[in-house]
Amino acid sequence: MSRPADAGAIVQQCMLERGWEVTVSEDGSVDGFAPTGQELQYEADSNECWASAPAQPTFDESPEEYRRQVYDAFVSTRACQLEHGAALPAAPSYEAWTEIKGQWNPSSDLPPDMGNQQVLALERDCPVAYP
Repeated sequence: MSRPADAGAIVQQCMLERGWEVTVSEDGSVDGFAPTGQELQYEADSNECWASAPAQPTFDESPEEYRRQVYDAFVSTRACQLEHGAALPAAPSYEAWTEIKGQWNPSSDLPPDMGNQQVLALERDCPVAYP
């Protein structure tokens, strides 16, 4: 099974070929910067690059073992965030997480008033170890 980061790497290469510096995270997200006035071109290139990437399986198409590994990675990341002082509510059970099709991750529970530097520090110190 391909990982989310695999599709992100394809998009990253496509964007680099178009002149955009972007980074890909373990979760497959691709982040970059578009200078003022170039946002529309960046968005168009990004959309075209994502369209060329292989489709990722849906939550229901992912094997149970893989879903369990992702959930366990999220719970481990949450534990790290707690150790680093983040005030977080309880994580959903695995059963509840599967009912919401995996739409919870530890970062979604970070307080909205948490500063950007704190969020970046948590992402650096407590990355999700995707399978």
